[in-house]
Amino acid sequence: MAQLLTLSKAARIVGVKRDILQVKIRQGELNTFEGLLNLDELIRLYPHTQVEDDFMLERVSNIKANAIHKLRDDVDSGNTSILSNKIQEMRQALAEERKNIQILSKLLDSIRVELNERGQIKQTELSSVIEQTLASINTQTKDVVPISYSEENNFYTNNINLKPSSRHFPIDTSDTILEAALKSGLSINYACSDGSCGKCRTKVTSGMTRQTKYHEYRLSENEKNQGTVLSCSYTALTDLELEADIATKSSDLENRKINANVKMIAHNNIATVITLKTPSNSRFRFLAGQQTKVTFPNKKSAVFPIASCPCEDRMIQIHIPSDSNQLTDDLNINDPIEIEGPYGDFLLNIDSHNPIVFIAYETGFSHIKSIIEQAIALDSTNNIYFYWISHSNSSFYFNNLCRAWMDAIDNFNYDSILIDNKTEGSEVKDSASHFYIQTALEYIDNSISHLTLYDFYLAVPNSMVDTSLQFLGARGVAKSQIMINSF
Repeated sequence: MAQLLTLSKAARIVGVKRDILQVKIRQGELNTFEGLLNLDELIRLYPHTQVEDDFMLERVSNIKANAIHKLRDDVDSGNTSILSNKIQEMRQALAEERKNIQILSKLLDSIRVELNERGQIKQTELSSVIEQTLASINTQTKDVVPISYSEENNFYTNNINLKPSSRHFPIDTSDTILEAALKSGLSINYACSDGSCGKCRTKVTSGMTRQTKYHEYRLSENEKNQGTVLSCSYTALTDLELEADIATKSSDLENRKINANVKMIAHNNIATVITLKTPSNSRFRFLAGQQTKVTFPNKKSAVFPIASCPCEDRMIQIHIPSDSNQLTDDLNINDPIEIEGPYGDFLLNIDSHNPIVFIAYETGFSHIKSIIEQAIALDSTNNIYFYWISHSNSSFYFNNLCRAWMDAIDNFNYDSILIDNKTEGSEVKDSASHFYIQTALEYIDNSISHLTLYDFYLAVPNSMVDTSLQFLGARGVAKSQIMINSF
């Protein structure tokens, strides 16, 4: 039986970079099977390669198979260890805490509605509202079923296959189907994420699910008989096959206006970073790389890129450049802010199998941050490079986050490019822009080989666009492989 290897493992075995093997694949010197390389072909092309003999490979495979079978037998027979019992206890405790959080969240929402409607409320009336709300919530949340240790496949991560796209993603029993999809960089349909709207309905065509969260939306008997569930309230007990569309372009999403509240404000030398939280029953759906129109309490408004990942539940992060600080004058925690959108088509091409180069100039990072997070979440074996350009060290205002990505993810590479703004040619703004991007692109060209193999995503000022296109075009990079969001 042929031994198949991932591209990363094959590169390590023969001692070459992954992009070298990608060139061999593109030139037809190496064939792949569902993205994997045949060990025999690899040895043919690199005869010096030393690998274990077939006996050892078979022995390792048998050990792994026997271990898995033993684990399944232990689970089926109920022969659980002390550690397993601890896991069960922790799962039960977690389920109870989730239920308490749901109760408190709904209680706060109800009180907020009462205050908005009445303007003022007496203490006695408030106590009555709280008691009535708690009684109602306790009735609603009784349907929330804790995840039990005894459930089949409790130890394993299941996989979900989506039809008709054939996209797939892993899911842990602690996540709902919706949460797992968003964490994997895939935007299936949803609107509220708390079970009140029903827009996340999906049909299960194969596999077993379990409800883990209460939902107010009621499915019809016909929908239940057809296997329909709410992806925001169910998890997978086995591998699943679902009928669910994926949003991949701006026209796939509904344009909405939502009132959010300021939850965090952080200032640095180059931008003010604000974090907004949307209501529990009205989540703001967007794709990584899109923008939103933000209207502040002072009635001033502007369009900004959304810097947060769509997977971050109800949190929306906006980076406001320091030259726009007048928009955030007197902004405080809990202030109401209206967001509208989403807008824009600066999106990751999830159908491309090319390695990726991200390039941002200073606050251009806010345009590209969520796309980087999506590329990481998709868990591709291709290399991801991020180059952040500035003329000042203080402009790398999320430097620690980028270094954390590089430390945690094998195929992620980060480089901050500091360019001296006193260099000749930087006196005039346009000349400076040309000099900055030209210098950075030359550095990138010397750092990675075969630029034509890569997809490029650039978030740069308008004055850098032409130079970028000319430089990459001169090196044979196709226009279809260059995506630019200018500001």
